[in-house]
Amino acid sequence: MSNEEHARALIEDQAPVPPRITPSGSTVNTAAWPIVVGIIGILLATLATLGGVYELLADYVPGLAWLKDEPTRRYEGAIRERVGLLAVVEVILQLGLVVVLWFAGIGVLIRRRWGVTAARIY
Repeated sequence: MSNEEHARALIEDQAPVPPRITPSGSTVNTAAWPIVVGIIGILLATLATLGGVYELLADYVPGLAWLKDEPTRRYEGAIRERVGLLAVVEVILQLGLVVVLWFAGIGVLIRRRWGVTAARIY
């Protein structure tokens, strides 16, 4: 028996995997990648939100100030004085992108077409 015949015999002997049956009685073949991509998108958006909130609050809340050393705070303060309006525009754009990423993650996770569209926009 050649290798090809042996492989063919092994494939024919295997029982087929039964398809998933939905509550309506139809069969569904689902992929796992939307779940993974959706969870990764939600996690990244959540981390970006936490990082942005920390950056905003670290300069104004005394309890968070210890997380940054003095030279870093002075340097960031000097930058904010020079490019104040640009920093505000950057924060607004970053917040918008985080919201789009968050919605894209949720949409892909629940397998909606708008989730893919949001991911493309991001």
